[in-house]
Amino acid sequence: MSMTQQRLERAAVFEWADRLYELRDIDGNKIGDAVEVNPDYLVAVSDGGFLGLGERRRYYVPMASTDRDPEGQYRVSIIKDDAPAMAWGQPPAGATWSSPAWRARLRADYPAYDEERSDATRLIRWVDESLTTTTMRS
Repeated sequence: MSMTQQRLERAAVFEWADRLYELRDIDGNKIGDAVEVNPDYLVAVSDGGFLGLGERRRYYVPMASTDRDPEGQYRVSIIKDDAPAMAWGQPPAGATWSSPAWRARLRADYPAYDEERSDATRLIRWVDESLTTTTMRS
């Protein structure tokens, strides 16, 4: 006699978007390029300000703080000048994607993850995989 069990397991999937998305403020001004979008947060890199001469900032914006505009770009409900004052200078505490274990797993499964591209955004998402196991009983 055999017994079959099914269970769902979450797996991370990585792919490159067909373009580079932007993070914009409430007025539509560009805050930065969205270099990565994962289930927990969006990583945006600013252009360095006036003529690109200033400091390039990296923002880790919780996905709950973003929405999409009609053009498909990401938006936050603040003005651009307020972005540096937000607590977005590092990944959100407790975020799954902040853990070194997840990053190492992505790098192992997807060598292209570490590529630096200026024409596309990294997209990481969860997929549920159905796993079936059969055990034999006597």
